[in-house]
Amino acid sequence: MKNRLLALCFFMLILHAVRGQDTSSYVLSGKNIGELTWIGQNIDTAVQNLSRFFKVTLEKVPICEGCRETATKFVVRDRKGILFTLEPGWTDTTYNRIGEFRTTREEFVTDKGIRAGMTYGDLKKKCRILNVNYSRGIGVNVLVKGFSGSFRLQIPEEAVNEEVFYIRNLPDDIPIREIIMY
Repeated sequence: MKNRLLALCFFMLILHAVRGQDTSSYVLSGKNIGELTWIGQNIDTAVQNLSRFFKVTLEKVPICEGCRETATKFVVRDRKGILFTLEPGWTDTTYNRIGEFRTTREEFVTDKGIRAGMTYGDLKKKCRILNVNYSRGIGVNVLVKGFSGSFRLQIPEEAVNEEVFYIRNLPDDIPIREIIMY
């Protein structure tokens, strides 16, 4: 009986540890993408290291939701789905290095505490807004001081026809859809 109880406790401890992996947080700070990789790392090395823990594939993916234009990216998946994407650099000297990171997952959080799913109002409270860029069909990207990237906002369908007015008057409750680092 004592051995069964001990075995049950051991099993519960292992189960808890495995479940705990799904709730990991990865801090985005400077050029670092958690402890996983960093912007500028050799992309082949990064893919090899990430492949030990995740499924990594090279795919052509739309550059935005609903876009026909695609870009070739490394897609990193866990059991829940796409964790993040990595895109190589764009110049002769950076083509073999990580040039861009994108995620829509809440497991990634900036060193200021911002993650996908939070709001534009949360972002304004924690960071100094430098610029708000609108790309027709791609979305609204917000650049903040001290972060090497941007935050893509989820623009409602009804705002597309009123984009100039809407962008100048962004409501605080608009959600952050994606974090991009470059």
